[in-house]
Amino acid sequence: MTELLSNYAAGRWQAGTGNGTPLFDPVLGNALVRVDSTGLDLAEAFTFARQQGGAALRALTYRERAALLAAIVKVLQAHRDTYYEIATANAGTVKNDSAVTSTAPSSPWASTPNGARPWAMCGPCATVRR
Repeated sequence: MTELLSNYAAGRWQAGTGNGTPLFDPVLGNALVRVDSTGLDLAEAFTFARQQGGAALRALTYRERAALLAAIVKVLQAHRDTYYEIATANAGTVKNDSAVTSTAPSSPWASTPNGARPWAMCGPCATVRR
């Protein structure tokens, strides 16, 4: 039987309690792993995400968020050969179709010193909402 992957939910790794659903290699047809969410408290996971994760993100400045995205990109790029192998196993794609790309490191908030703004103001600031 294949490995049962754990889920990161409510701030911790948790395995489902069921048999799981197999994920198959699209080229060879063999089972790679199993996934399962049986027995997970999804309400707890959503509450954790809204109260803990959401609050932590809202507390960050745009510059801090951009720096986190840049750090994620560095990790992805450092392990891209492994991700190419995973993409090939999961989707049968070739390396060029699985390329890891991002514009996060070029974000002005991630690359300017001390929050300097690389743009000119041409009037009073306006409040922008989501």
